[in-house]
Amino acid sequence: MSSPHCPYSSDTCNVTITVKHLASCDHLPAATLDNLVSACRDNICNIVYGSGNADLSGIGVVVSYALQLGIATIYGLWLLVEDCLIPAFGRRVTARTRVANILKKTQQKALWSQLLFCFSIVCATCVRNFRNAMGVFESSNINGVVAVTFMALTLTLAPVHREIDRKKLFLFCLLCTSLTSLLSSFVRLYLADELHNIFEACNRNIKRDAKAWTSSALLLIDEQHRAVSAGYLAVMVFFVLIWFLLWSIESVCPEQPENKRIWIKRTLISLQVLTSIVIVQGSWSAFNHIIAARAFFNLITSGFTEENEWGIGQIIAPFAWVPLLVDIVYAAISETQQEAVQVRNGQQ
Repeated sequence: MSSPHCPYSSDTCNVTITVKHLASCDHLPAATLDNLVSACRDNICNIVYGSGNADLSGIGVVVSYALQLGIATIYGLWLLVEDCLIPAFGRRVTARTRVANILKKTQQKALWSQLLFCFSIVCATCVRNFRNAMGVFESSNINGVVAVTFMALTLTLAPVHREIDRKKLFLFCLLCTSLTSLLSSFVRLYLADELHNIFEACNRNIKRDAKAWTSSALLLIDEQHRAVSAGYLAVMVFFVLIWFLLWSIESVCPEQPENKRIWIKRTLISLQVLTSIVIVQGSWSAFNHIIAARAFFNLITSGFTEENEWGIGQIIAPFAWVPLLVDIVYAAISETQQEAVQVRNGQQ
């Protein structure tokens, strides 16, 4: 029924092995794998799918990803348009909108919060990559987590073309975060153990089950996945290059007088807006993939997973954003009070 090197057969299912040992069964014909998986699904498919990791994709951590991405999208796109795009094309209004004023007051805290959160996450994923082999579920979520957190960081960074608090320290931390993100993604995309044939056999078996089926909820890292990831990586590199060029222009010519370089800034800002839109789409797609993968994993394990348990760590995770949210609320109240004072002074 199976290859001599494969530890499983239709009559021998109770074998304790790892993902690496299971790779010896991956070369078997599809029909043989289907029979093998049908007889030993609980053993084989549990190893292939893995057990998950609540530290990376638990319910509380996912909520914190959603908060991070929502904050980054608002800061990045709103300020990029109002503070960069509109002034670059000579249509600066006399005053910022209330939302822009609130975001501007809290921009530095948002930037540092994004950087520290992203750095902690990518360090955790990088450490996890070099531990024992993991299943497809955890491997898939690691890619999604790195994409979400690093894209959120770049979105928040997009409209910052001048001063950054503790600039040298920030750039050093940004460089470390970028290199760690690349390392973590590279390990998952190109050095991960893949069990394509067994994975597909498990999917076919579960799809035939009476349970509902969530299509494409959990995907192997294949050539198409690598191509899409490479495309987003190219966009990110292009985005960072544009950001450094804009930062240089702002440092040399911060007031932007009418000169020959104005069209260069307009072009760069337009490209930055376009790449930011692509990054927003990619980051929310990665977040949606994490949600879909969690739902699929919960389905195939019949709810026997700690991914949806509100433990101490899951409760603490969203609170990483509470200081920034409180600062935003305080800035909004302060802005409202200032406007009220201006109205009263104007009436007098």
